[in-house]
Amino acid sequence: MDHTDINPKTETQQENESSHHAPSDQASQSSSFRDRAELHTRLARPRTFVRPSLPVDLLVSPVINSRDPCYMKADIFITSPFHIAGGSVAGKLNISTFQNADLQLGRVAIDLVGIEEYGFGHQKMFIALAAEFIDDDHPPPSTILRQGENSGPFWSIRKGEGAFPFDFNLPLDVGPGTFDSGTARIRYVIYGTILFKIGDKKFLVRCCRDVAVAPSLGEFRKTVTDFDREVKVFEERNFVPEGSLKLTANLSRPYWFSGGSAFVDVLVENETQFRIKTIRVRLVRPFLSRTLLRNICMVVGTFVLSRLH
Repeated sequence: MDHTDINPKTETQQENESSHHAPSDQASQSSSFRDRAELHTRLARPRTFVRPSLPVDLLVSPVINSRDPCYMKADIFITSPFHIAGGSVAGKLNISTFQNADLQLGRVAIDLVGIEEYGFGHQKMFIALAAEFIDDDHPPPSTILRQGENSGPFWSIRKGEGAFPFDFNLPLDVGPGTFDSGTARIRYVIYGTILFKIGDKKFLVRCCRDVAVAPSLGEFRKTVTDFDREVKVFEERNFVPEGSLKLTANLSRPYWFSGGSAFVDVLVENETQFRIKTIRVRLVRPFLSRTLLRNICMVVGTFVLSRLH
């Protein structure tokens, strides 16, 4: 799979109160970047950090059509389409400016977020890593920088192309990993956000790209079964004359790494007049010998119901 063939989504919008997630004024500390020619090694690699609050506005407006005149364009390149917990996600954010207008670049940030999607458009963010590039001491790339011209936190830039390399350090527990059951899915998305201004008006440019993340490479090596086989259990009860109530739970695979997070997809089919108050799900590991874990099964717990009046 050639990841460079995937077209990233890009947005351009004027900054306002509903678009508040611009890169912050507190830029991260920098360290020397690895010797990678394709990632412009002369630039500094920013430190990966965890957002103190989840940038949920990335979910609210992930894509807005570019406006004319188009002053700036951004896209994300990733060196590998597949990533493992505890490893890194490397790539670069490319930006292009098309006009010699008085463009001033303020902040550039990369966000790697995990998103849980279920039901009809429900989304929930559960992890948010970030890296920021520009501050008073770290100017934009020399290919677009106007030498000797800067105003506070903003740097004057000219027509041209520049790149911001990044290398995210993934935690050992990234969550359940990329997953899709048809009714729910887990996605990991990289967002690139650029803040710039023309005169007194501030604008945002944003692009995004999906990445595949697995919890642990050891899981692939140790298991001898079909890793993609789903584990599905269900419990169904019939109430006369109200109807039936069915609860189905899915695990995307039968093997999971100890100490990590498992994602359970729960589907409720309620044809009764009962309101479901509580659903309990528990994992049970039966040992068939002292040293060998032979199976992981899932038991769906008790319905707690109340009749609707």
